[in-house]
Amino acid sequence: MRSTCGGMHKPEEECAEPTEGCVSTKLKVKAGGRKEKAMYPGMKELPCTIMRGGTSKGIFIMSHELPSDQEERDREICKIFGSPDVRQIDGLGGADVLTSKLAIISPSSRPDADVEYTFGQVSFEEQMIDYKGNCGNISAAVGPFAIDKGMVKAVEPVTTVRIYLTNSGKILTEEVPVKDGKPVVYGDCRIDGVPGTGARIDIDWSEIIGTFSGSLLPTGNAIDSLDIEGNVYPVSLVDAGNPLVFIRAESLGMKGTETPAEIEGNKPLMETIEKIRSRAAVLFGLVEKEEDAYEKSAYIPFFAIVSPPADYTCFNGTKVKKRKWIWYRGFCSCTTCTRPIQSPEPCVPDQP
Repeated sequence: MRSTCGGMHKPEEECAEPTEGCVSTKLKVKAGGRKEKAMYPGMKELPCTIMRGGTSKGIFIMSHELPSDQEERDREICKIFGSPDVRQIDGLGGADVLTSKLAIISPSSRPDADVEYTFGQVSFEEQMIDYKGNCGNISAAVGPFAIDKGMVKAVEPVTTVRIYLTNSGKILTEEVPVKDGKPVVYGDCRIDGVPGTGARIDIDWSEIIGTFSGSLLPTGNAIDSLDIEGNVYPVSLVDAGNPLVFIRAESLGMKGTETPAEIEGNKPLMETIEKIRSRAAVLFGLVEKEEDAYEKSAYIPFFAIVSPPADYTCFNGTKVKKRKWIWYRGFCSCTTCTRPIQSPEPCVPDQP
């Protein structure tokens, strides 16, 4: 028997003769008292916010909206992102390491923090979320999110938000511009990798040094020589916010102006990078064995390729003239690289 609604309920009425093909848009009240709109049978509504921070974009979810069991929680999060699928076509992920990021937020009971924040890098190649590292870009959006949700009282012209990073057990502090009780969106601050301009957010990361190893230089050396299959690679291992491996482009046979696509398309180079990164993961104390790095610490340590200033073509085709800055050829995780950035030379003596 065919339903009188033709398989779709009208917003304010039910079918006189419903069938399994009918869809109700009437509000249902869940156990917690929150109203839920059942759009399709077997599906549920989960509130979340899609928000950009710096050069990344993430899905922000309040912790109380997620299952308490971590395995069940991670399965649900992967469904939200559309993972595993390299296109993430059936979810909210953007099929890129910069747009497949997660922020789980909750109020904090700590006297030194206003909110608690758990960062997750959601894989689109397998059903896995890496919670080991931090993300400065997504962190920048936590302050505005907390103010917008009423977890932190808005104070004009700048509101200070103290954020407890559950991934590392550290505190970072943000200064968020505020107007009329809301975070300011528009401004003249510009960063490479993001079209246009926006409001500036300042973050104090000074308490984050040595998060993973207990020291800025986990081995105690400004330079370590890693022997990988008979080839020696001078690197600097730095634990500052995230564990980082710095290496000269010439050590890898690179110019330093290669695009992410060129790097990722060079299979021998990517294999060498992953071998160096895996060795560094052991030295940082992230894994016990190098062969475990790919699965157990795919997101960190980051891999930064450094070269002298040079003209280059950005990934979007923009021509950029060299400046008196040192190059960081983006950051590589186990399978992908991000865009290049130019930054002041790190203040570590005798760097490679």
